[in-house]
Formats: sequence, structure tokens, C-alpha cells
Amino acid sequence: MDKNRYDKAVQEWMEKVQKNCMKDTELTLKYCNDIIGQGLKIKDDSLIAFGYYYCGVVYYVLNDGNRFFEAVTNALSYLSKAEEWEMMARCYNFLGITAMNRGNAVIGADYYMNAIECSKKAQNEALAAIISVNIGALNTMCGRYKEAIDVLIPVYEYFSEHKSSELDSGYMLPIYQNLSKAYMCCGKLEEAKKCFDNIHREYKMSDENYVEVAILCAEAMYYHIMGDDENCEKLIARIHKATNQNIPIMDMFDDYYDYCKILLCRDKSQEFWHIVNIMESMIKSLDFVNLQMKLVGLKIKYYRQYGQNAEYLQATGLYYELSEHLEAEIRVMMNNVFNLRKSLEKVKRENEQMEEENKRLLIKSETDPLTNVGNRFRLNDVSEEMFRQCLQNGISLTVEILDVDDFKGYNDTNGHQSGDECLVKVAQALNTMQKEHGAFVARYGGDEFILIYQGITREEAVSYAEELKQKVMDLQIPFAKSPVADVVTITQGLCWDIPVSGNRMWDYLHSADNMLYRVKQKQRNNYCVGNLKETEEHIIMSC
Repeated sequence: MDKNRYDKAVQEWMEKVQKNCMKDTELTLKYCNDIIGQGLKIKDDSLIAFGYYYCGVVYYVLNDGNRFFEAVTNALSYLSKAEEWEMMARCYNFLGITAMNRGNAVIGADYYMNAIECSKKAQNEALAAIISVNIGALNTMCGRYKEAIDVLIPVYEYFSEHKSSELDSGYMLPIYQNLSKAYMCCGKLEEAKKCFDNIHREYKMSDENYVEVAILCAEAMYYHIMGDDENCEKLIARIHKATNQNIPIMDMFDDYYDYCKILLCRDKSQEFWHIVNIMESMIKSLDFVNLQMKLVGLKIKYYRQYGQNAEYLQATGLYYELSEHLEAEIRVMMNNVFNLRKSLEKVKRENEQMEEENKRLLIKSETDPLTNVGNRFRLNDVSEEMFRQCLQNGISLTVEILDVDDFKGYNDTNGHQSGDECLVKVAQALNTMQKEHGAFVARYGGDEFILIYQGITREEAVSYAEELKQKVMDLQIPFAKSPVADVVTITQGLCWDIPVSGNRMWDYLHSADNMLYRVKQKQRNNYCVGNLKETEEHIIMSC
């Protein structure tokens, strides 16, 4: 998105939003609303989308699920109109994460695929790789461990080749984390160990970043599986110390969920309830029934393991109630998906209609209104491009200029309306040359027309000139006072040659015009074919 096209005040708002969206949420929302207001005022879809997108980012950070979905949905509608593919990809990626946390892997997968498609349109390989990390995690969650590895290995290779201060730990750590989990789940413990070894060799773990805490959870699982109690206990202590109310629960839930199951296996009640209580307080603000059910499921496991029957029965009852709420939430989610699709389809139709209207206006602006062939503007563009292609490919270019014989006399005798009708019929004859032989046709001015051919032989140029001459005569447009015949006729001048460096399109037009002048000096209703040299031995005159 090009921020430079906006005034200085708006640019400052945008910079403050991007700088503070993860830190000062209140300030960010204020500037987002200012940006949305300005976008609505000047009717700028990109600016409106920018504001809604970063509102969504803020609500994502605040774990405010409902307002997050509303903001991102609004952003997508405007992003689609503006064709801001990169930001659309980021929106779909966020929606994919949210759908997964709401327990709908199918919708999540669809969002991720849309995100990949948009990142391709944006030609942003790094963004596609980031989204693929989430697709790998989705495959792991669904028990598709081999598929997860197949997705994550190319992503690992991509970021290994594009390491920088910006792309290094921010993305390599989640890749290592998801790869290690996939390897562990399919029994490839040695490969998982290599992931952790690479992490410790390449990064200094501080326990302050939530991604690093997620790595610790995965590594604790590894040592638990390996039966290495000493290292597992050390990691549990680090995770316990690092976990607080500031964790981004939508990103970390699955990691902590798996970690809590390890704590249950190791009789770590204090650590278990420390995590569960923090997750519970944060999930309430999200109102994600699926996460609530999974958390209650952990409690049920705990109560059953420690024989707390009253708590166990109460939790199972709550689980049942939540399952009914989940059905309603899924319906709401599906309704949101359909509404989003409907909104995007509407935008798509509007864009298609706008494109068709633009094409219609473009064609109209480049078309002669009387004869419906190309006008001078169209001729200038097409002729230069055809010349360039012929020069590049070393093939012939043929330019023909023709006019209607004594058209002034025809107009004076029959009137201007009949003159217009005559030109329309002649243009229709010229269009048959376009359909049958690929000629480009344009009106040069008055009763003059131009035809341009690519890649035909000199003999074909002569043949086509004769064919067109006969087509016009076959129209049988009466012209009693014609100095040539009793019907309307044309005279044609053609330049055929293969362009070389130093030639110009103007040279062909000039030569064809000279050929037209030459043939007119001898006989109308005739044609003359020459080349750029215009020497007598290279000129063919019709008998």
C-alpha cells in the first residue's frame, strides 16, 4: 500500500498505527477510526481497509474475538475493491487462526487457502511461507503429520535461504516448533531432537517471547516422551515462571493444552492449575466455546485422575451444556462465512461491472464513431506495437493507405449522409480483411483508411491489395459521375518490407503514402506496392 499518495497528516496516522498496534491499543484504535473517517470522506477504499485491518489486529491482540471478526470482515470488503492482495492475505490468515480456535478446521483450511492465493497475487513469497506455517500446524492438529512435515520443510528451506534480522527468529522459531511437534507425533524423535538442537545453537532463548515459550512446551513434551525427567522438570519450571496474563491465547492455546496433559501425567497439580486458571480467565473474554470445552475437558481429566467425583460430575455437566452452545456457535460461524462470501461476491460483481464499463469506454475512445474501426489514437498505439514485434522477430510489416476515389465529388452529388453511408460500407469491406487475413484497420481521416499486416509475403501483399480492390467494387455503390467507373472504387498505396534497426513506423507510413501518390498519377482504382527504398525495380503497379 502506497502511503505517499496521502497527505502528511494521514501518513503520520498510518505510521503511528503500525508502530503502536501491538503496544498501545487505545491510541491505535483512535488513529484507526480517524483513518476510516478520512477514507470515507475522500472515498478511498484502501485507506478505509487499512483502518479496519489494524482495528482487527488490535482486537486480535486484545483477544476480543467478536469485534476482531467484525473488523476483519469489514476490511476484506474494502480490500477486495482496492485489490490490496497482501493485506487480504493477512486478514484471511487471522481468520484461519480464529476458525481453528473456534473448532472448525474445515473453515480454517479454507481461509488459509484463500490467504495463500492472495499472497501469490501480491507476489509475496515470504507471506505465503508464513501462512504455510499455520497450514502445517493445522495438519498436525488434524493428525496429518506427514502432510504437516511436507508443508513445513519447504518453508524451512525458504527462510533458511532468506535469513535476515527481520525474518530470522520471528519465523524460524515457529517453524522449528511445528516441525518438532509433527516429528514427535509420528514417532520421529531423532528429527525432533535436531530441531531443538538447531534452536539452541542458533538462538538465545529468553522465555520472554510467547513463541519461545511455545518452543519450551514442545521441548518439554520431547523430554517427557524420552523419559528424561531432569530436563523435563527444568523446562516445566521455566514455563511456569514465564506464563502470565499477557499471553496471546489464540496463538498459544494448543501449545498450553498439550503441555497441560504432560503436567497431568507428571502429577504437577500446582503448575497445571496455574496454566488452566490463566487460560480460563482469558478464554471468557473471547467467548470461544470450543476452547472452553477443551479447557473443561482438561479439568475432567484432572478430577477423574484424582477422584474428585463431585467436581467431575459438575464439569461433565458443564461440558454437555457447552456442546449445545458449540452447535449454536458453529451456526453463527457459518452464517458469518456466508455473509463474508456474499459481501465479497458483491464486490467482485461490482469490480467486473466497472472493468466492463472501463473497457467499453476505452473501446469507445479508440473507435471511429462513424465507421466503427480504429481511430487515430488506436492507430498510433497499435502501429508502434506491431512495428516493434516485427523488428524484434525479424518478420515483414505491410502498411497500406487507401482512399475513396473522388469522394468529394460523391459527397457533392449524393449529399453528406450518403457519403457517410458509403464510408461505412467501405469500412465493412476492410473489416473482412481483418477477419480473413489478420489486418489491423483504422480510419486515417476523411475518406482515408489504413491497413497493417504482419508476417505476410510480398506476393500476399499484392494479392490482398487486389482482393480488397475487388471487394469494394463488389459493393456496387452507385457513382454515376465517377471519373473511373460507375461504382465507388478505391486507390491503394502499400509499403512492404522487413524492418531493421534504424527504421521507424513513420517510414512505412511515408512510403505507403508515396506509393498512393504514384498510383494516383497514373490511374485511379488501382494499387501500388513498394518498399522502404522506393526504387523503381522494387515497385509493383497494378495493370
